[in-house]
Amino acid sequence: MARADATGLNSLSATLRVLDEGALQDYRSFAGSRIVGPAQHPVWAKAWSRQPNAKPILVEVQRDGATVLMLPLEVVTLHGVQMARFMGGRHANSNFPAFIDGEVGRLELGTALRTALTSADLTVDVLALERMSPDREGQSNPLVLDGARASPNLALATKLGAPFDVLVKTKEYRGKAKKHRSQLRKYEAVGGFVRKEAATPVETAQLLDTFFALKAERFKQAGIPDPFEPAPVRAAFHALFADALSEPEPPFRLQALEVENKPRAVTGSSYGSDRITCEFGAIASDELAKLSPGELLFYLNIKEAADKGCTFYDFGVGDEPYKRQWCDVETELWDVFMPLTLKGRASVAALATSAKLKLMLKRNQRLWQVFKDVRRRLAGSATQAP
Repeated sequence: MARADATGLNSLSATLRVLDEGALQDYRSFAGSRIVGPAQHPVWAKAWSRQPNAKPILVEVQRDGATVLMLPLEVVTLHGVQMARFMGGRHANSNFPAFIDGEVGRLELGTALRTALTSADLTVDVLALERMSPDREGQSNPLVLDGARASPNLALATKLGAPFDVLVKTKEYRGKAKKHRSQLRKYEAVGGFVRKEAATPVETAQLLDTFFALKAERFKQAGIPDPFEPAPVRAAFHALFADALSEPEPPFRLQALEVENKPRAVTGSSYGSDRITCEFGAIASDELAKLSPGELLFYLNIKEAADKGCTFYDFGVGDEPYKRQWCDVETELWDVFMPLTLKGRASVAALATSAKLKLMLKRNQRLWQVFKDVRRRLAGSATQAP
């Protein structure tokens, strides 16, 4: 599509390619052995690139002819603005690119990206890189360019570093283990439970559909638009979890807590070299909701992560009370909005204002709780109005 060479003090060049089968294979070869965020995994890129009307591109950054960074992006039109962003939009969290550490400087990378995107055959008004992890496994994220802003959302995790039977003997986990034993007795009274993981494409399809239904009901109760409702989004997640099963170690997996053969809680998780991350979750609003099936499933998922030798169990993006019960690691995420045209400048100004307001709201617990309460009441009023 386009090639841009950063000259002078810089020696990086950036090439844009359509993310077709050939580019996907090249990306898989480069990213397969490197540290990446969940939404930069090749399986994720494949799933989102195949959706109708998708405009996926691959940015390949080279130094002296050798590839040092690859980044899959999608180009979307929002409010008349052409935006290049991480694939999956708001579903892409804790973003971290595949790159060779020590070979990519932030200043020259920003120059190469700007030159490539403004020289491309397609028009891009804004490069929007949101919810980026500042580092991962000791490597700093080169995409957190100068001028990056703190994201309104935090990422929360609990540090592990030992098998679960060791952790539950510590002061931090002793109370959780006691509560878990009490919870087990309550589940025994209703016939027990089973933790299941989807192991076939049919099982992933069924469990995803269950999750979509449960989450839609929860969003409706909270007065929040359902980000999983669009058909292309659901199709992408169906492809993602089905394709992941063909990998030697599936990087994306679905778990369910079942009682009487019915899922009462569902989680979708990504599996990295140092962590398991809960990408999404939902619980059933039924007679067993009082037994906190989501809390029990998280306990079992955290046990799995600890026994696998993970350093962290990551609850993903978003600050919620149920996460705070576990989390002792708080990570600031970062956004970069790079205007590439005059239209892009106006859009970036609006994005920056919106992000600043969201940051102020979400970082003030009292204001955020008031906002959520009002939103929930308005949703209830709308439901009753007909």
